[in-house]
Amino acid sequence: MKWPRLLVALPLLAACERQITTPEQTPFESDLMEVGPATTDLLQPGPRVPTLERDGLMSATAAPVMTTGPNPDLLWRRSVSGENTVWRMKDTTYTGSAIGLPTAAAAWEVGGVADFNRDRRPDILWRRGSTSSNVIWILNGAGGVADIVALPTSAPEWKMAGAGDFNRDGSPDILWRRPSTSSVVLWMMNGATLVDIVALPALDSTWSVGGIADMTGDGFPDILTRKVSTGTNVLWRMNGVQKAEEITLAPLAWPWVLAGAGDFNDDGKADLVWRHPTSRKSVIWLMNGTTYTGVYSYLPEVHPEWSIVGVADFDPPPPVPSSVTATAVSGSRVDVAWADSSALETEFRVEVRAGSSTTWTLLATVPANTTTYSHTNAVVNVQYSYRVTACDGSACSAPSMIATATPPVSAPTATTGSPYLVGTTSGVSGTAVPNGLATVGWLELDDNAGMTSPASSDTASLGSASAQQTLSRSFAGLTVGGTYYYRIVARNSAGTTYGQTRSFVIVVPPAPVGLNATFITSALANSVDWTLPANYGVPQSLEGFRIERRRSDETTWTTRDWTDPAFCGTISNGHCGDYSINIRTPTTYFYRVQVCNNVGCGPWAETSVTTQEFAAPSNLVATAGARRVTLTWQDNTDAERAYVISRRSEADSTWQRIGRTDANNTVYGDTNVTPGVRYYYRVYGSTSTERGETFYYYATTPFSNEATAVPY
Repeated sequence: MKWPRLLVALPLLAACERQITTPEQTPFESDLMEVGPATTDLLQPGPRVPTLERDGLMSATAAPVMTTGPNPDLLWRRSVSGENTVWRMKDTTYTGSAIGLPTAAAAWEVGGVADFNRDRRPDILWRRGSTSSNVIWILNGAGGVADIVALPTSAPEWKMAGAGDFNRDGSPDILWRRPSTSSVVLWMMNGATLVDIVALPALDSTWSVGGIADMTGDGFPDILTRKVSTGTNVLWRMNGVQKAEEITLAPLAWPWVLAGAGDFNDDGKADLVWRHPTSRKSVIWLMNGTTYTGVYSYLPEVHPEWSIVGVADFDPPPPVPSSVTATAVSGSRVDVAWADSSALETEFRVEVRAGSSTTWTLLATVPANTTTYSHTNAVVNVQYSYRVTACDGSACSAPSMIATATPPVSAPTATTGSPYLVGTTSGVSGTAVPNGLATVGWLELDDNAGMTSPASSDTASLGSASAQQTLSRSFAGLTVGGTYYYRIVARNSAGTTYGQTRSFVIVVPPAPVGLNATFITSALANSVDWTLPANYGVPQSLEGFRIERRRSDETTWTTRDWTDPAFCGTISNGHCGDYSINIRTPTTYFYRVQVCNNVGCGPWAETSVTTQEFAAPSNLVATAGARRVTLTWQDNTDAERAYVISRRSEADSTWQRIGRTDANNTVYGDTNVTPGVRYYYRVYGSTSTERGETFYYYATTPFSNEATAVPY
């Protein structure tokens, strides 16, 4: 710990004895855990946004208001309830939109607002004098606390009086007062680390510190002091950590309290915020440096229980993008690039103006962290100006520096495309960009890689726009097995451009991949599946596939039409569902598939599968009862959806269907019987589905054994 400047302040040294301590002398952690500020009363969910009806703080709650540039907001605190909220301001006007913050118990006091972690967003200093505890709320910019950082403790007599970067090292320093001894010191900070203590001139206890702001425009924060009893206001003009002079400001009679300072009208000069402690009034004085302009603006009236405890831009716009460049890549394209200056933005907005126009037009909105954009429909020989702003949903930065570029007169660009397929038509294609000049294009096709004697398509006009244009050419009658080369050519007054030479081979497709046949027990069907080969002969168009079938006892393959095989109940280009199979006895089926294009068909792929028996129910037993016969049987398959029960009487030779059971239900009660009559029964399994009174049978097992019974 460094104390050199403190040692020269003799009266202060005695006053500070054991009153300001480092974490080693008084560990913050034990003190914090003892009183529990970080986990109990310092950070509570609380009401997000207090309402006008309850306490007169809010007139409305609205969505964020889009702003540019610095816009100081007002931090309000209601100590009796621990509530904290931020008024979003636009100049000196409350926008009606607020940022709700967590609550902090009444024992905690706001000691200052400043950006301690250098993320361009303010953080809040808290002090609890009764326990000597000091912490920083690191805000996440969305009304939440991202972290709580412990500071060294300081004895209860010391009071936080604000924060500002007095030595301009990028880290705010903390101003302390001890009214009983008139002592004033600065904690010189590096982020949240105390690196030095500097003594300042004494300040009588009858004076208060009302704010810290650069009132003189010299780049150093100054200290605003006020003697409430007389209404006198005096500015300590600071030169770093040295008090340079005292400047008397315009007075304001008791009991007004100086609540803070900020540049509300964006003129580069801090203005003063006043709060009347016993009424509902608050007012902003517009200042011209240290001179009150006489212009003031009242804020909406607020219940006296609320105090203004901080002035800062709580949702500042992202920083301005830097290092903006514009590079003309062609006669129709300009590439814009910039440096992303922070992680705060949610989007970038690229604006453009052409020629002598003074009107900026939004060219594109691109996501956060993007640093380039291509303007692809520029016009040749026109000078374009570009600028970029960074936005975060509630505010946008000021526009960046302007970058200019003029697309030059240039030959067209040309890109040869891939072979294409449209139905049964095959061909080649390419794209060209005219680059602002009248352009024509054509496609060349040759069987020689050197393109020595290409056959050319008709010349087509591509216009003079800067947008990409497409050319295509179909062909037929090429030799199977032959290799062909092609390219696009585009020409304008600035020159001729040849696209890269590409090639293709006229081939029939290879065999399908992964051909497999599976017997599906639940469907009592064969599923035949395959995958199209990765390259089936581009650019030849795929025309379809052929699938054929034969049983193990057959020598010829069966098919009716290669796009509609007779045995496929369901069919697609990769699947055949074969339901017309023998399920009464195990049978082996062979399948073969080939893929065809407009040149021909490739080799066959072959597979086989053996079906399983759709087994009949067995052990059918009929048990006679009083005006009832109960049937039971054994289930021998998992494929049935239902069992169908048939019956005949001893006087009837015709079997009648009398009922059904659901799958796996092997009990049926026949109650439509006549006592003393002998009945015969049989059962079979079915894959049927039932719709109303109609039954649809797809497959059935053989009949079970017959069973007989005589009801009584």
